Amino acid sequence: YLPAVLNLKTQHKIKTFENDELSIIRFTQPINNYNENIVDVNFKLVITEKQTKTTTFCDEIHKMRYFSLPEINLFAKLNNFEVVKSEEFLTRKEPSENTWGICMVLRKK
Repeated sequence: YLPAVLNLKTQHKIKTFENDELSIIRFTQPINNYNENIVDVNFKLVITEKQTKTTTFCDEIHKMRYFSLPEINLFAKLNNFEVVKSEEFLTRKEPSENTWGICMVLRKK
């Protein structure tokens, strides 16, 4: 959701996951392209098998497009839909500048 991306900013993160067999470290590096409303989220994973001490490295890029309510309203209108409601995903609160994800319900006219 555009207001949250501009307000909260995307962040570099490091997360560690572990169980009896594996240790995983995930590095997240977002790269913003504000002119296209896209964030390339670069993931680097370091996966270590505990028993063999074998380490595997993986890289992934998730290209994520974020939208504003006026954009969705315009797309809906151009495609003969009407917006029934918009709300914060899962909480059903009003979307705000602190809302990463929203849910919108549209109806075909």
